[in-house]
Amino acid sequence: AIPNIIFYTRVLNLALGVCMIVASILSLLTTTSATTGVLCCYTVAFACLLCCFESGLQVVLSNIALNCGFMYSAAWRSTFMVFISTILFSFSIFGKIVGALMLANAGFNFYALWKYPGYEDAQRDRSMKDIKDYLAENPAFAASFVQAGTAAMVANPELAASVVSAAVSSRS
Repeated sequence: AIPNIIFYTRVLNLALGVCMIVASILSLLTTTSATTGVLCCYTVAFACLLCCFESGLQVVLSNIALNCGFMYSAAWRSTFMVFISTILFSFSIFGKIVGALMLANAGFNFYALWKYPGYEDAQRDRSMKDIKDYLAENPAFAASFVQAGTAAMVANPELAASVVSAAVSSRS
């Protein structure tokens, strides 16, 4: 049941992402308010983020993981959808309809989290598999993280010591 729910929520998120882009562009073309114009641009960017994440494009997943880690948590992603829906309510009637659909979608995601305790873990496993595949295909990208971590540990030996002691104490 959980894989089916994940599939349907991905498809729904993609469809709503496209609808958000359309609603934002329509509102942008018909507004005279600078504030609404800025909100439209933000909504297009947020919708693109949601679409790129749900489509599983390897090209962008690494950037999403680095800059928008909240997308890998079903609860935080649902909260993000609530946030986007509130912006959509400031647009035209079509924007309000898409906003209501996005709010209902976020509600369904919260319901799935409550009803199926393994839902978030299953989604995270799918997402982590995508990241692991990307890193396996791009070892230079993974090596850059190792180099950055090493440089940070050399520059901050106290921080490195506390991280190591925390890791050792959590294994006990």
